[in-house]
Amino acid sequence: MFCAAQNFNVIYDFDSSSDWGTSIFYRNDGNYLVPGLGYKQFKGSHYAYVVSPDGKSIISKETFSIKGENYFNGYRGRVKRLTNGNYITPYSIIWDKPTYPNGYTISPGYGIMDSNGKMLFHKTFDSDTACCDQQITDCIVMPDKGYLLGGDFYDRTAKTQKGSLIKLDSNGNMQWRKLYAYYFPWTYYFTRINSMQLISNNRMVVGAHYEDLVWANPYINFNRPWFLLMDTAGNILRDSAYRYGFAGMGTMGGGNIFKDVNGGYFHYGQYDRVYNSQHLDFICNYPDYLAHLDDSFKMTWLTLFPDSPGHKYIWTVRQLHDSCYLVMAGKRKNENSQGLGWAAKVDKKGKVVWDNTYYFDTTFENAISDAVELPDHSIVFTGHSRDSNSPLWRNHDMWLLKIDSNGCEIPGCVPTKIKSISNESPDVVVYPNPVYEQLYIEGLSLNTRIQLFDLYGRVVYSSASINTKESINTSNLSPGNYILQLVNTNGERVIKKIVKE
Repeated sequence: MFCAAQNFNVIYDFDSSSDWGTSIFYRNDGNYLVPGLGYKQFKGSHYAYVVSPDGKSIISKETFSIKGENYFNGYRGRVKRLTNGNYITPYSIIWDKPTYPNGYTISPGYGIMDSNGKMLFHKTFDSDTACCDQQITDCIVMPDKGYLLGGDFYDRTAKTQKGSLIKLDSNGNMQWRKLYAYYFPWTYYFTRINSMQLISNNRMVVGAHYEDLVWANPYINFNRPWFLLMDTAGNILRDSAYRYGFAGMGTMGGGNIFKDVNGGYFHYGQYDRVYNSQHLDFICNYPDYLAHLDDSFKMTWLTLFPDSPGHKYIWTVRQLHDSCYLVMAGKRKNENSQGLGWAAKVDKKGKVVWDNTYYFDTTFENAISDAVELPDHSIVFTGHSRDSNSPLWRNHDMWLLKIDSNGCEIPGCVPTKIKSISNESPDVVVYPNPVYEQLYIEGLSLNTRIQLFDLYGRVVYSSASINTKESINTSNLSPGNYILQLVNTNGERVIKKIVKE
């Protein structure tokens, strides 16, 4: 059971449509604004919900859809709150064009929403061209009150994709467009801009990725990060590309980079992520990561999030009030397994403070896409849950989940809605309890993650089993109550309270 007055775990099931929560904001009146995407019978729209503080009620819903020939309204980029209380939302529109190559074209645009998510103004560019596709992933407000949109420009004739910056004046009129590409002479690259952040009146940091395409059968893709310091005219002042070891998938990973309040930058992606042309992207267990970079884009620490087997698919990272990092993802063992929402708190030195999985009971797939920290330091996530028993056009539901600052669904506890080790697994025996020095654990499967938490949610011990029997030396721990958590490779858990004397 949940403490409903404080935390909640709820999906909003609109039977006639499929809906995702992509961003979340905390309003001054205590309500949440949740922009997202939805589609009904494959007709897409952008929506924004205002949700009550307890998560029980939808106060209002605003829907935005460009009417015309489009069969799906494309993608929403990174939504940002403006100083006047409005929001800017970049988007990409897919237009149904039967006479064009592939039968469609993609064009960029942006809109301004009020505090309720109502679209006040929008503008779309190049909506009727067969030569190219353009997608927008991020945007910033410029010092001259104009806007800068970032994404990619795909030339259908040349079959090349370059990173794109589009500068608009305050009325949305295009002033210039600049294209960027990272090349090596022996390979063939696609480039996309994934993130942008204004760091001074005339400087911005831009995160991109380039596709290291190795021709084979099938060909292998490596989306490598490319970091750029630019002036506001789009000129590159300094850049750094990571050639080996670091990669990512689309807007989820790749070259996302943001100014760190601790100094330097933080960046996330997949470590040597490999996938092929058939998107069989579970070839190897290359973990997602969070990294800190100095001002010259040199890495100062790297935290890996291994998951054996499977991947976590980091969607985004936010910095919390204490300058630590909140990492959010959708975790999957393989393409046919249940997806779990996953989040971790990482301290300023790259040490994992806590990490947990979350899901809604009846769904097949769960993913967390964004979060907001509240004044009491609790956290509200948004994302989606998918029911595999429903038709594709209405099987996704917007998901909201509230946890405390320690990652717990019930304040002061470990998360609820978790699995136990299956009956087919050996019984897990933990002894002695209470414990004075050595704590023994028997009946483990190999590679079971072993974690011991104090009552503040801090990890005081972490390892992975290499035998069916393991032990923990608790002699250096203070007397008191602790939580032992065991997670096997199927994501199933055992949780036990441990008393240290």
